[in-house]
Amino acid sequence: MIVGSLFASPRRRRRLGWGAGIGILVVAVVLAAKAMPDPKELPPETFSNRRVVNVLAHEKLVKVTRRDRTAISTTLDRFVPAAVARKNPADAYVVSTPNLRSQATERQWRAGDIPVHPFPARGHTFHGWTVNYAMRNHVSLDLLLMPDLKKELRPIAFTIDVKKVHGQWLVDAVFPIAVFAPLPPQGNRGPVISTYDLVPSGVRGGAGAKSRLSYAWFTLPFALVGGGILVVIGLALRGWLRDRQMRQGPLPPLRPE
Repeated sequence: MIVGSLFASPRRRRRLGWGAGIGILVVAVVLAAKAMPDPKELPPETFSNRRVVNVLAHEKLVKVTRRDRTAISTTLDRFVPAAVARKNPADAYVVSTPNLRSQATERQWRAGDIPVHPFPARGHTFHGWTVNYAMRNHVSLDLLLMPDLKKELRPIAFTIDVKKVHGQWLVDAVFPIAVFAPLPPQGNRGPVISTYDLVPSGVRGGAGAKSRLSYAWFTLPFALVGGGILVVIGLALRGWLRDRQMRQGPLPPLRPE
């Protein structure tokens, strides 16, 4: 009886419909929030009371003199074939700074297991480099290397840091910055592939890295909220139709059989 009296009134049915729809909406939002995976915890931040020193701010930028350019080119002519092309890695040890030498043991230098990206560079002279910036004892440069077509078809560009140690220009760091598409038969270079395209798939920030969350997760809350709204609208429409039928008057009596 109590249940029948509750649903007998159109107004009560309409209120119950709105309440049920809002309840479904709240439950859908809560379930969607719980279904979302927890974000990965970031490592704790560490702070230091040491003062940050900007080396470039205290160093005056200069132009590379003709004498320094000749000396740097001579170093590259020795380092690139020996270290990059791996023809004689031990010979590159002589024209490397103590910093670069310390990144591998002498045995590793002799075996070619060195902190230099290998590439079958073609040629014996490497003078066509461009300057990124230059200071009195430090030059950062970019060098484009053409491949030995018997081993590789893609040209590659390196950024190389050289430093003057005891009056001699030595290589301090070498890392690739861009790889070009394979050389076509006519010898023209193809489109450029940047270093972001070289990062393996799955590495954070890499071109092939997959998102930690699927895009489908972002559609779930909207789908649940939209479903709840449709339920509320449907209940309200149903109550309105019933009220309209009741206002039109009682139904005609059934004819006796």
